[in-house]
Amino acid sequence: MAAGAVHQVRLPAGFIDKSGNIQRDAQVRAMSASELMALMREDTRANFARMIDAVLVSCVADVAGEKVTKATCDRLYGPDRDFLATEIRRLSKGDILETRTSCPHCKNSVPHTYDLSKVAIVTLWPPESVDDDDDSWRDSVVPHEIRDVFGNRHICAHVQVPEHDVDGWFRLPNGEDAHRVAAIVEKNPVEAMLKTYRATVAEWNGKPCGKVSPRAFEELPLPTLEALDAAYAAAMPGYVFDEEVVCPRCSNVIEANVSTSDFFFPLRDERNRPGGPKRRRS
Repeated sequence: MAAGAVHQVRLPAGFIDKSGNIQRDAQVRAMSASELMALMREDTRANFARMIDAVLVSCVADVAGEKVTKATCDRLYGPDRDFLATEIRRLSKGDILETRTSCPHCKNSVPHTYDLSKVAIVTLWPPESVDDDDDSWRDSVVPHEIRDVFGNRHICAHVQVPEHDVDGWFRLPNGEDAHRVAAIVEKNPVEAMLKTYRATVAEWNGKPCGKVSPRAFEELPLPTLEALDAAYAAAMPGYVFDEEVVCPRCSNVIEANVSTSDFFFPLRDERNRPGGPKRRRS
């Protein structure tokens, strides 16, 4: 790892160590010019999971006191991977992030600017110290449970859409899940989404993961699937990139799109690549 000022951060999710404790502390630093140049390689930039691995191995000094390796990247939950990449981006290029989103109505490329210092961050954990009469923190914490999923202990998020009879628990997706769908997420995002649900479901409408039909999600009506997608995204911790913009061409209000794969590169006129931090408030 190249020399540079190291900054302490707290992961919004964390991971369960061998002793069963939740570990959330990490140290990050800014990216160097040579590391940015390495990210510009087409084979790395074209695969967002591989790109995030490269950023984390280079610029995360440690997680819970341990050196970060490819195995660490695979084990880290997706919300923490995206959070660390965002923190490294802030240290490397500042808090102003310019994006472009393709308007679904008229296909216009709509610009938007985020100030990352003002973007809300939600976690799975209440503050370590808080006044008894202060419940303002509750809006920045999402519910979770520690559950057994196929014999392993995982942090799981609760996903509910009562109007569609959806009630499920999903372990947080990790780096291995990101690599599993990286090759298809751009060409077929629906297939990538369904693969992630199948891999991470812990309980679905009262059935434990081992008894959930392999086609449970494929057979959902499209409105239910879209509602599940929104609720799933809202249940994930991390930065909340849910700002809306008005398309100057057709005046429709659309949700701004943020892609980790464009964090470290100049803004391009074409639509952002898929993947990366995408969390919406329900």
